Amino acid sequence: MKRGLVCAIVLLVTFSTAACGSTMPSPAAVAPTATSAATVTAEPAATPAPRATDESTPEPDDGTTAAASGDLSVTPIMRKLKLTGEHYATLGDPKAPLTVIEFSDYGCPFCRRYVSTTFDKLKAAYIDTGKVYYVYKDFPITQLHPQAELAAEAAECSGAQGHYWEMHNQLFATPTQWDTVPATARTSFKQYVRDLKLDPQAFETCMDRGQSRANVIANIGEGTHLGITGTPSFVINGKLLSGAQPIEVFQRVFERELKALGSGK
Repeated sequence: MKRGLVCAIVLLVTFSTAACGSTMPSPAAVAPTATSAATVTAEPAATPAPRATDESTPEPDDGTTAAASGDLSVTPIMRKLKLTGEHYATLGDPKAPLTVIEFSDYGCPFCRRYVSTTFDKLKAAYIDTGKVYYVYKDFPITQLHPQAELAAEAAECSGAQGHYWEMHNQLFATPTQWDTVPATARTSFKQYVRDLKLDPQAFETCMDRGQSRANVIANIGEGTHLGITGTPSFVINGKLLSGAQPIEVFQRVFERELKALGSGK
């Protein structure tokens, strides 16, 4: 076994407790072994993932493809894993050497810890410098956080007005305000919309009509397809890292991957 795979397995075992667990997929259907968890593949699973690209769309020479709608980016590793692009929940250059896909839950305390202690450092060191293309995918664990799926829809509806990441950060910062019952959640979301100076009518229409629901459900299907069972989980150029890791863990994994690609200089 390659040294990189051994390291990934050690990291997964060491830090997997720093995650919110899901009971959504059946253990027999998707429980990954240490090796399959370390190297995520697109093998058939209990819940098939949606198509990553429209096969009729020509692929550019750099391997980065546009998804069916024409305004999304699908990197080569995303295409290999059958993952769709995202309208709003991305950061960085899709031509970056590393693609990192986070599966997360707005109500998960470990996800919140990652956002508050690690993400900004990761963004400054790797996303803003062109080394990482970052994709966020929703994996709400409603058995533990009942309004997390509704929160994911709220973030997407805010993205339709150009303020996805602002709503994303607000939801992570204040889960006790919204993760109770649907009516309370909707009231909180309305206040966030006012705070962010969004168009409240457009937001409510988006929420009432469930215009973002299909995307959230597709994200859940993709995570299940890959064997994700807890949040936060990170797919880093095809390798799975689980739990709210400190920045030092991401640095080790990223630098190893960059070195392997010959892009770390």
